[in-house]
Amino acid sequence: MNEELKLKIKELIINKYKLNIKADDFDEEKPFFEYGVGLDSVATLELILEIEKKLKINIDEAEIDNEVLFNFHNLYGFLKEQF
Repeated sequence: MNEELKLKIKELIINKYKLNIKADDFDEEKPFFEYGVGLDSVATLELILEIEKKLKINIDEAEIDNEVLFNFHNLYGFLKEQF
């Protein structure tokens, strides 16, 4: 499930932000902004709503901070705790 979950989240981010990379090449430690992903408050809410819909989970937006949204590794760690 962990690898399947990672792949789903990576593909969601790649598709949403039209990144020109494959999921296998997605560097989990690289900051999102280095991929050209700008996560202001509106973009963050949109991303969280898409993740909730795709993964069929509820996320408390109040628990999400800049550290969670810094890179994929942090976001994935946060999302794993939601299950």
